[in-house]
Amino acid sequence: MFRPTLPAAFDTLLRAIGAGADGHVVFSRNGTPLLLLPADRRVAAATAETYRPQSRKAKAAAAALRALCRTGLHTALLPRLAGASDRTGALLCNPCHGVRVVAVRPGTGGVLEVVKAARAADGAPLERERKALERFAGRPGVPAAGPLVRAADAVSFATPLLGIAAGAAGHAELLPLWATGPEEPAEENGLVAELRPLLGEAHRRALRGATVRRALVHGDFAPWNWRADEAGRPVCIDWEWARDDGFAGFDAAYWAVQTELLVRKTPPARLSAAVERNLRDLPRAARESVAGCGLGLETLVALVAAYRQRKGMT
Repeated sequence: MFRPTLPAAFDTLLRAIGAGADGHVVFSRNGTPLLLLPADRRVAAATAETYRPQSRKAKAAAAALRALCRTGLHTALLPRLAGASDRTGALLCNPCHGVRVVAVRPGTGGVLEVVKAARAADGAPLERERKALERFAGRPGVPAAGPLVRAADAVSFATPLLGIAAGAAGHAELLPLWATGPEEPAEENGLVAELRPLLGEAHRRALRGATVRRALVHGDFAPWNWRADEAGRPVCIDWEWARDDGFAGFDAAYWAVQTELLVRKTPPARLSAAVERNLRDLPRAARESVAGCGLGLETLVALVAAYRQRKGMT
């Protein structure tokens, strides 16, 4: 039987936050450990929920895994690491982005919580996210977060466990609530100014004289980062790229572009036309956010493409 091996750096990080890897069963992707699942069905199912794949094949595998966890069959059908079972589950993040994990464990009173942790050398994105959550605390769609903890060459913070996404309509309704200021010249907007050097001359010309409305931008506003709180209200996770000098319409356009490129596999040459079709299917709040942003669709798509380039997604 296949016997999984956990990379030593991940094992060390898990132990640093009090979540030893011993005894977990392992769900692997292409032979690489991805999820560590404890025998506890509730924790295992919640851990499996942290894996939000994009392709149809991976979504089907994730759904089957969640069903196994809910019934407890994961302990019999998946390979196991040596040792006694732990009550903490963990998603091992892409090693290309450093040694980071998202762990699920029982918190105070047995209520499940999520702990995001990174090796200190890889902790800058996590620290940025914690600062953003503190800065934007209390705004619609922003989850509560515990303090940043530094211990044993690791940084971490905890948030309440959130449920499955409330749906596109609910998250689209967040977008007008994130507008933070009046209209301003597009070229003076912080996000536009950062991306402008990456645009072609035609799109730079289109910015001249255009206006946008300043807004809080999540920065990775896509369905795999959507969750819901206990009352069913929409909440977003992964705030490390958030900023309040963006502009209304960017998050909705990013959502449409990411859906086309990563889910529907649309070729870049056909992206603008595909995004235009996609926008017709989006909830009203998202369509209005794009239509009223003050920039033409092609320029808006070009800004999203420049943003993806700057973030290393292309």
